[in-house]
Amino acid sequence: MACFTLAEQVSLDAGDNVEVDLPVGRAIQPIEPAPKSAVTDTTPTFHWRSIAGANEYEVSLGTAHLMEWVYVGPDTTFTLADSLAISPGNWARWTVTAWRRVSERSRDYLGEFEGIATFSVE
Repeated sequence: MACFTLAEQVSLDAGDNVEVDLPVGRAIQPIEPAPKSAVTDTTPTFHWRSIAGANEYEVSLGTAHLMEWVYVGPDTTFTLADSLAISPGNWARWTVTAWRRVSERSRDYLGEFEGIATFSVE
């Protein structure tokens, strides 16, 4: 069986067989805020379960359709900065993507999750 990289184009004829081995992302489990939860802090702490092999996580946060990176680093806990506080009564969507950094300019995708949480201040 021949091996190909994802960057190669391969032509196949009828009856040819090809085995494809593609990386599959693993789900990151959110801990807090839990999806569809309500919190009372406008600068909540986000926490998620680690993925084996990951040494870098990206957290994106947004309201409506705009998403913004708010954290990139090795930790599985992050507190939103005061300058990024979420207005009371608004909802926000947050995502975490896990990576294994292999060099300064290269990293491997390991998994992600997207959670929706409502944030309100009483």
